[in-house]
Amino acid sequence: MQSGPISQLYSARSKMQSIVSYALLILLSLAFVLSDWIYKQITFAEYILLFILILLILTVNFKLKREQLVVITGLVGFLAAHVMLQYAFNDAFVIRTAVMGILKLLFYSVMVTVVINYLREHKLTRSFLIINNVLAVLVILIGVYITFELYRETRVPQEIFWRFTRRDIYSYYFESNPAIIRTRSIFSEPAHLGFYLNTLIAVNLFSKVKSKGLFLFSVVLSLGILSTFSYSMIGILIVIVLIKIALLFYTKSFKWSNWLLLIPLSLVLFSIFYWDIIETTLIQRTVSVFTGQDTSARMRLFDSWQYVDRSTILLGNGLGQTPVVTNVYAYAVSDFGIAGLLVLSGFTIWILRENWALGLIFILLNSAKGGYLSSGYWLMILLIVLYTVDERV
Repeated sequence: MQSGPISQLYSARSKMQSIVSYALLILLSLAFVLSDWIYKQITFAEYILLFILILLILTVNFKLKREQLVVITGLVGFLAAHVMLQYAFNDAFVIRTAVMGILKLLFYSVMVTVVINYLREHKLTRSFLIINNVLAVLVILIGVYITFELYRETRVPQEIFWRFTRRDIYSYYFESNPAIIRTRSIFSEPAHLGFYLNTLIAVNLFSKVKSKGLFLFSVVLSLGILSTFSYSMIGILIVIVLIKIALLFYTKSFKWSNWLLLIPLSLVLFSIFYWDIIETTLIQRTVSVFTGQDTSARMRLFDSWQYVDRSTILLGNGLGQTPVVTNVYAYAVSDFGIAGLLVLSGFTIWILRENWALGLIFILLNSAKGGYLSSGYWLMILLIVLYTVDERV
């Protein structure tokens, strides 16, 4: 007699937990997509992550393991000591920027850890990856729509999708050429869209989650990256594909499937429709890079290190003091000195040991896009770490 109300209560709690879980998955996936949207100097992703944090606290799902708490406390201690040393010995040090940086790093590190714990405990990693891929396809479709409207020279996409990010139409042009529209969808840069899609493709192909659907998603996402005409992001995509092919043959797990015909078919169709653009944006640019006419590749590889100085190599310039560069490893040395590089390198080595394929892509992503204080960067870390070590998928 008493089991009826109890079972109903248990069922209601289970349904509520399920609703909360999937709401969290959707919000987390949406956060990466909206990481370039800004309102009142705060990104939409940060608003979403803050809401998720409150949701986890209210539902008693905010959990940190003892060793995780020790690591985060150690990180905060290191940052605080570094700020005090910079304040004492660096006359150019801006302490307000550094304090804001500490708060951001604390927030991101706690959020990433707590969310990973939650997803693992409730075995939501597979669902989370699928939702991310579905949303990524929607982002690509929005990008295709915007591109189509821009070729028609209408203002509709600018009014709808550009309100909280870059409003200039020139960010879509390849080298200021209006005849070539680069897809950036609702991100602020084509490379940022490529960064997002490459992260998902790498996780799709190298995580322990096994699903034929993820392969199909990866094909679509790859076309999205190609449409950005971002040289660095297409380069990373090529590396991902080569690693996957090598793994299939090395493990002797390659099996023919008719679905594989989608790859050459997609590439052929893409080449037919966009050959003139491909020739201009990729082939001619590759020739320019190797002949020395295009210096952008050199700038990306070497100029990011220009703020690293021998006089500050030990402690760096201070947290958040380096201007925008496109290499997180350069940021680590410039802002924190040798200690910062050692910490980031140690983290990278750990990922490589757990999953060398994802580790290599992590290195490439760190070398192609800066911004270690950005929400998009930490959401990339969340995905890489979650699917590097997770076994309950």
